[in-house]
Formats: sequence, structure tokens, C-alpha cells
Amino acid sequence: MMDEIMRLPFDDPQGSTTMGPDPGESRPTFDNVDDYSGYTDGPGNVKDTNGTLHPITDLAGNSYPDTYQGFVRTVSMTAVSTAPSGWNRTLTGLLVTVSVSKDGVELVRLQRIAWE
Repeated sequence: MMDEIMRLPFDDPQGSTTMGPDPGESRPTFDNVDDYSGYTDGPGNVKDTNGTLHPITDLAGNSYPDTYQGFVRTVSMTAVSTAPSGWNRTLTGLLVTVSVSKDGVELVRLQRIAWE
């Protein structure tokens, strides 16, 4: 999931400044890093527009094996900035956190900064 997020550009190609997906966007059409803000998939979270549950899949729509269907992935983002000594500028970005849990227990937490 982290690689899927970090492959995208920081800025929204349509110019949107809203955190999270833009209207009409879903995971296959996310076009910048912050579209994943608040994304969750896992048991009971992946529904189509009719409310039908679907298995957890990769970006191409391939279902993960049953062994992984009990896990929940969540994505959160926090704005960050730093002013390195001697750089004469402030760097801004998003701290991207992907958490994987099962039965309410966090098993893995990955964090990376997507710099603007």
C-alpha cells in the first residue's frame, strides 16, 4: 500500500487542495498522494455503490488470498515541515502512515514523508 501511495505525485493534477479523494475518485483513479488520506480496506469496508461487500484486492483488482482477508489497512496523513540549517527555505510535505491490523490489534505501521 505504501508503494502504491508514494508512486503518485504530491500535487493534484486537477489543482484540488482538499485532503482525501476528490468527488468521483476511488482507489483505482486516485491521482495524487493525499487522495489516500482516510482510506481503509478490510473486513466490512470494501463495498460497491450497491452496498455489496467485495474482497480486499490489489490496485489491479486481483483478490488477495483468503489468509489476508481478515486484515484491515488504514492510511492517515499529517502535514509536516522542516527548515534545514543553511537551506534558506522550509520544506513541507505529508507524513503518510499505513497501519495493518487484525482483530483490532495493530501489527505493522509504516511511515514515510511525501515531500512537496
